[in-house]
Amino acid sequence: MSDLRSSLLGQYEVSSELADPDCVIGFSFGTDTSMQGVNYRLAISAMACGDRATDYGYDANVPTLMERMLFDALPEWAEPSYVIETPISDTSAKQGGTWEVLRNAKAYMDEEGLSRPFLVAHAFLVGRVAAQAVMQGMQPVVRGGLPRHFDWSSQQWWTKHQALWIPREYIGQKVLKRRGQL
Repeated sequence: MSDLRSSLLGQYEVSSELADPDCVIGFSFGTDTSMQGVNYRLAISAMACGDRATDYGYDANVPTLMERMLFDALPEWAEPSYVIETPISDTSAKQGGTWEVLRNAKAYMDEEGLSRPFLVAHAFLVGRVAAQAVMQGMQPVVRGGLPRHFDWSSQQWWTKHQALWIPREYIGQKVLKRRGQL
């Protein structure tokens, strides 16, 4: 299944036969930062990937980069290596969004000599994130077990339910392609 189609359906391919990831990038989904929300699960998962990379069979623990929304969902004791500051994505994709998050992450990664990120994102988003990461010169690693729950309390209407996500993502992909971001 193509990476783009997978972001419509939430069925993504887990990476295989990969070089060791050298960092983790965590992406938000919706706007809920409570312990019950999907962003909390994504934030904890991103931190665990970075802190426990050796448990996944890789050589060393790696830096964790994450969106501000995920950082806001973390317990106070958790400290990612880098917080990516971007506006919350809007329906026009003119501000924020995965392309902007990746662009900011890439700047940090270039400074640190990194290129192979674990991508921690919602199951319905990770296919597009992986495609955009490749376009920005990264060699993304996608792992299994990513959250599939939608964010009923989100300020972003398209992240509240799969029935809202699919048409918005379909149109959004066309817009991103026209902009050269997909």
